[in-house]
Amino acid sequence: MSSYSAETRDLIRDWEHYPSNLATIFTQDNLDLCHRRLQYDSRRLFNPDATDIRFDTVLLDGQAGLGQDAAKSQPMTDFITNEDQLEDILNKHLRTRGDHYIFLHQSHSWAPFNASEATFRKIFTAVQVRPSFLDFIHAFGQPEAGYEADLSGGYDFWLERAHGDSSGSSFDFFYLLRYVVKTGRDSWPWSDRRMGVYQKYNAEIGDSTWIIMQPTAAVRKLPQLCSPMGRSSVFEAHVFLLRSTLQSWKAYLRYLETQVRKDSRQARLDASTELNLQAPDFKLAFSNVQSLQHRCELIQDAISVLRSDAEILSGLQLLRRKAVKRPESPGQIHASESETHGLESCVSQFFLVQKWAKDMLNRARQASDLMTTLLNSKHSQALTFNTASMNRLAEASKLDGQLMVALTKSTKKDSGTMKLIAVITMIYLPGTFVASIFSTGFVNASLSDSTPGIRHQSLLQAWSYASATAGLMVITLVASYLWERRMESNEERNNAILQNTGNSIGHTGTRLSTLTFGGLSQP
Repeated sequence: MSSYSAETRDLIRDWEHYPSNLATIFTQDNLDLCHRRLQYDSRRLFNPDATDIRFDTVLLDGQAGLGQDAAKSQPMTDFITNEDQLEDILNKHLRTRGDHYIFLHQSHSWAPFNASEATFRKIFTAVQVRPSFLDFIHAFGQPEAGYEADLSGGYDFWLERAHGDSSGSSFDFFYLLRYVVKTGRDSWPWSDRRMGVYQKYNAEIGDSTWIIMQPTAAVRKLPQLCSPMGRSSVFEAHVFLLRSTLQSWKAYLRYLETQVRKDSRQARLDASTELNLQAPDFKLAFSNVQSLQHRCELIQDAISVLRSDAEILSGLQLLRRKAVKRPESPGQIHASESETHGLESCVSQFFLVQKWAKDMLNRARQASDLMTTLLNSKHSQALTFNTASMNRLAEASKLDGQLMVALTKSTKKDSGTMKLIAVITMIYLPGTFVASIFSTGFVNASLSDSTPGIRHQSLLQAWSYASATAGLMVITLVASYLWERRMESNEERNNAILQNTGNSIGHTGTRLSTLTFGGLSQP
């Protein structure tokens, strides 16, 4: 473990290569890989144009527990707004024996930290932060392309047994703590936040160094609330951090429960029996199910976070058993038992809230299943109604078809009658035309005369009339037949041209599709 009596230049030696510069301390970690990933994430994690860091040191001059004798433990506080101040303040605080608190801030949840990469590496080198903590830091900053799921929590620790020291062991304990805050937005009044916590405990000196990333308002008061920590109270601050987020989770789950009850009431029949309430709205839509399923996902995420927080508390209990030996003093034994009870109480509270969230999730899923069943029933009824309507429409279409067939037959009969009339007219029209000519003054026939010459002339004129009539009739019939055949031939030729054009377009499209998909199938 590091000794804070060295000069600043010794504390931050070779800081540019963090965490590779700690290879002699952390021999089991892939430090080069961590160094490269930190360089890759630096653009979204750090802001070189802003500096907002707070240093607090509580002097080791007492043994009071959390919230006790706070007036006697006022911390030494410094705010860094200029990177040039960093080395002097690091030297000032880390050379002082006491509990050190370093707060790193963001402007908002997805913003980079208000510190440059150089500042970050200097602080982490001086404190000798274990490189595994970078896995939790990776969840901060603006999400990169393809990176949407951040860490839901969990913990990690590194234990160093102090040889020949009855005081216990030095350790590093760190985790990512997720919580929710109320934003007041109309669309969604809650926001998911995260806080990174790192504690390095030095058993030889008896002090701790904390690095807290994006602290809450309650956590920023931690130096004032915590007196210098002995072995019996070294985990007390972690319980305080976890409990500070528990109330917001309760309020968040209470809000979700209200929304779930509101949605499920629309689908439950027994709501109509309640007094002074409007009739239930059974006009459900798919959006109701989507909304309820989205709330189920939010509850599931909350359960996951609460389970992670309970795991962090379990990790604290495990680390406490491994790192801290039970002292012999009766007073210290009492304090140790009190700390154990505090951990167990906090664990039970998280498990109770987690059980509440699980029960709420089951009710939400039941309501979602009920809504889905109702929607499926309505869908089946609509399909049945549509099928009956389609059957009636088919019957009406069938009746219309029969009427069209009858109308077509009647039209065909009328067409045949008109054609017969046209043929008869065409037969009698030449005779009428010739008779009209013979009735003029150009032709004179006197059939009453009995003289042979006049009779011969009448016969000749009758023959001329008959010949002219028959010839014109034949010419008219042949001309009309040829005209009809020509029109049919033109129509057949036009149809053939259109068909050939359509076939050529179809073949061209087929060839293009074959060429296109054939080209895509080429390796």
